[in-house]
Amino acid sequence: MPIEHISWEALLATHRLGVKSGRALRIFHVPEGSTVSLEHLVESGKAEISGDDPFASARDVSCEIVGVDLPTVSRPSSHRICDTLIPSFEPECLWLGVYQVSGTKREDIDSFTHPAQQLYIEQIICLDKLSLMDVNNDTCWFYPTEDGEYLSWESQHSIAMEPGHLADGSFLDDQDQYERGNLNLLWSLMAKDKDLTCVGLTYMNRRIEWPMQITDKKRSANWTSFRADSLVENSYSEISRITVFSDQEL
Repeated sequence: MPIEHISWEALLATHRLGVKSGRALRIFHVPEGSTVSLEHLVESGKAEISGDDPFASARDVSCEIVGVDLPTVSRPSSHRICDTLIPSFEPECLWLGVYQVSGTKREDIDSFTHPAQQLYIEQIICLDKLSLMDVNNDTCWFYPTEDGEYLSWESQHSIAMEPGHLADGSFLDDQDQYERGNLNLLWSLMAKDKDLTCVGLTYMNRRIEWPMQITDKKRSANWTSFRADSLVENSYSEISRITVFSDQEL
């Protein structure tokens, strides 16, 4: 990691050498009273590699412009309860650098989503560097805790990540405000996994967001039908799983 004479470009280049893959995950709640066959959903083209809502009505029409969902007709709320891309953090292999960026605000601030890029950067100071293994650990829930039947869609991707920032877009006003002990590494039990999965970091209980782009096309995806039941010893039970593949040339 760059320590002295740091530029934003150098920080970007170094950061992209770290996490290079991610796991796209969507979870859908099976409508109450429905009897679902994952095999039938795949065969009928409703559970596809794209990961769209398999329970959406054909009359539900919408358009997507610059990532904003603009409904053109009234429609029921989506059955999707989770839509995320989880970077494949490997704490035993990665180090974390904490930097303070200072400068003056740009006039075209709306053209940039990353808080650092909204500045005419004058200085970047390294406040801390540490192994992710030395960060405090905390747990969070990812899979549904409410009883019921669900479908999940998962796909592995190559990704390009930018440096993280607090999700609310705020900065620390002074470098003396930073305290290593306020960092937390989040871990979650992903369904039937025997081991916890690292899913992100927080600072002072505020989520650190990692802007990223998928750099490959979907080659395959896994659809899984599962049930959550808090009254039995194993609250997660998998019903069926099917892998679907792309029919397009890569």
